[in-house]
Amino acid sequence: MIYIVAFLIWAADRATKIMISNNYALHETRPILGRLMSFTHVRNFGAAFSILQGKRLFIIASTVVLIGIIIYIYYKIIPRTTFSTVIVGMILGGALGNFYDRIRFAYVIDFIDFHFFPVFNIADSVVVIGSFLLAWQLWQIPEAGK
Repeated sequence: MIYIVAFLIWAADRATKIMISNNYALHETRPILGRLMSFTHVRNFGAAFSILQGKRLFIIASTVVLIGIIIYIYYKIIPRTTFSTVIVGMILGGALGNFYDRIRFAYVIDFIDFHFFPVFNIADSVVVIGSFLLAWQLWQIPEAGK
């Protein structure tokens, strides 16, 4: 089930990025929720918040290592429940969504724009949410010997 969740997240991320790429010129902005949110087509050649600009190979290698760590945590550390399966699937799907962009285009397509925050995408959202939930779940694991 973890790979089904990851695939669904990846597919949703790809579909939204294709929609933006096909319907918005680069840097075009259109309001979606009035002044609160717009879709703005941008290309991110770095990592989160555009850090590590031009460090594509480092980001790709880091992503592979982090995916390995997440899979290890899932199979060796946390209890495998429906909850943990969904959150790890979210992280993997999001990581693969941006990984795909970096491999194919050398940049990540971002478009969700709240104007007071850096522009991001579906993959970014689920990685952040999934990571917080995974950290919370790891925090809940009783220490050995208690």
